[in-house]
Amino acid sequence: MRKGCYDPRERIKDMDIDGVDAQVTFPTLPGLAGAAFIEIQDRPYALALMRAYNDWLVDEWQAADPERIISAGILPLWDLSAAAEELRRIYERGMKCISLPSHPNSLGVAPFGDPSWEPLWDAMEETGVPAEIHIVSGKADVSFLQDAAGSPAEVFVCMAPSSNMQIVANLLFSGILHAHPKLKFISAESGIGWLPYFLERADYTHRKHQFWTGTKIDVTPSDLFRQSIYANFISDK
Repeated sequence: MRKGCYDPRERIKDMDIDGVDAQVTFPTLPGLAGAAFIEIQDRPYALALMRAYNDWLVDEWQAADPERIISAGILPLWDLSAAAEELRRIYERGMKCISLPSHPNSLGVAPFGDPSWEPLWDAMEETGVPAEIHIVSGKADVSFLQDAAGSPAEVFVCMAPSSNMQIVANLLFSGILHAHPKLKFISAESGIGWLPYFLERADYTHRKHQFWTGTKIDVTPSDLFRQSIYANFISDK
């Protein structure tokens, strides 16, 4: 194992070799979006673990170069008021983004469109901290990527980015971005090749079906996407 996997100063050296200006560190031991900690039923213990992990990111990991090593904090999503409080705390400590699950309901958390998320949306707007949503995060149900006969592993790897299409659609049609125009989300590791078709389909859906869906938005989904959502490409070659 390269030292850059666990020593942030060695990590900077590896980034220099690879020509990487900056990186975002996603949680591994706690699970993407802190899923492993969220599932712990002893809530005070789980919160203590989250706070310790976030503090370690600030004090040890990103301290090597906070401009080049950017950490994604994790939040106690079982209590969204407490999550908002933790967001404000880590923002004051210098953290620049948070990690949210692509499938919150898989962790027993309300979907993004639920009013219970309002404290966190308010805190994100207040601080300007964006949320990274990594593909197949939380306890995402990826069974649709593997047929009953058993697909090759490459099928999962190939199709995993499609898991973020649903959560992006939820963000666009839930009314969240309409009500909170300062929110920023990043679709992480999902690539960008799917976006032209997806946004065309989203606009078509809004234009043709808004008369019976009880739509919560009065602008095109693609406008909301450009306002509030980013996505990253995997390779520039």
